[in-house]
Amino acid sequence: MLTTNTDPLAQAGDLMARRWLTRLDREKVKTTLHAYYAQHLEYPATLPPNIQPPHDRWGIPWRYERTTTRFVRHLTNQTYRLESVRLGELSDLAAALRVAYGQRIQLQPTRRDGQTVTFTLPGRAQPIVLSVGASFDGVDLAAVTTNTVILTDGDHWKTLPLPPR
Repeated sequence: MLTTNTDPLAQAGDLMARRWLTRLDREKVKTTLHAYYAQHLEYPATLPPNIQPPHDRWGIPWRYERTTTRFVRHLTNQTYRLESVRLGELSDLAAALRVAYGQRIQLQPTRRDGQTVTFTLPGRAQPIVLSVGASFDGVDLAAVTTNTVILTDGDHWKTLPLPPR
C-alpha cells in the first residue's frame, strides 16, 4: 500500500501501511534492546548507533528513553519507552492489535452532495461535512463511490452505505 500516488484513497492506504510497518519495525528494535539487556542487565542510556531500523517509516528517529520501574523508583535502567514520534502511545503493536477493528470510526453518513458527505456523530448535535481527503477528529474520508463511503482512522478501514438521494 506504500505509494506516492496523491489520490486520497491511495494516501490513506499509504498512511495505514506506514503505521503498521512502523509497529513491526519497532518490534525489531525491541528485540535488539532485549538482547542488549541480556548481556548488560540494563537497557542502554541511548539507542545503540547500529540499531535497525534507526527510524520509523517517515524517516524520523525513534523516541527512546529509559524509564523508572513502577515499584522501585530509583532504577532507571530496567525499563524503557520506545515510540515513533508520529504514533506516540499507539506505537506498540500489541496495544494497537487490542483496539477493536474500526471502533474509533463513529461517523454515520446522512447525505451526499457529489464528493462531499454530511455525517452525524453520536453525542454531537451539529452535523459534520467532509469532502474526500478531509478529516474530522482523526477520521479521514478516503473515498466516495456510488453507494458507499470509505473512512479510515489510520489503522482501520470502514465502508458504510450512503443513504438514498
